Amino acid sequence: MRSQDRRYRKTETAIVEALIALLNKKDVQEVSISDVIEAADINRSTFYLHYSNLDDVYGAVEDQTISLLTSILPYISFLNGKNFTSELASLIMSRSDIFLSSYKGNPYRFKQKCISLFANYLKISKPSKNKKMPSTTYLKLEVLIDGINAMAFRFMETKGRLSRERFIAEMDDYIKSPYFKELLKKK
Repeated sequence: MRSQDRRYRKTETAIVEALIALLNKKDVQEVSISDVIEAADINRSTFYLHYSNLDDVYGAVEDQTISLLTSILPYISFLNGKNFTSELASLIMSRSDIFLSSYKGNPYRFKQKCISLFANYLKISKPSKNKKMPSTTYLKLEVLIDGINAMAFRFMETKGRLSRERFIAEMDDYIKSPYFKELLKKK
């Protein structure tokens, strides 16, 4: 299978890393497929062999970010909020490039992937398509993810002006809010 081939994976990685590097220098609207092709040092047909369009590459970046977030999920419980925020801060600091790219690419889709990740981990059912209103628990999860994403984005955008300790303290206070107590006790 082609996706198992080392060269194929290496080229996909080069494309994703090129997009991440470009997004750390430019706004989303300024990045084109030609820019990615040049930065990855590949030709146009090679790009299209791996991805249909630039949005697919953004999706791959988001998937990598979700994969990183999966490693810290065991820390998210009402009793372990500080550990979660500490791990999140460390993760963001070590891979701010990929996190920032995920937030810049398609913020709504990235948020939905985050909600899905946390919902699966906390065993919260997604609302069915024919149901008009999601459960209160699911809505609280959406609010939690919105807050985490907003604080994480602010932390990255300040480029060190917001200290790691202050980020952890603010995030910890947010997560330990009584509003989320029942939600985070689920795990």
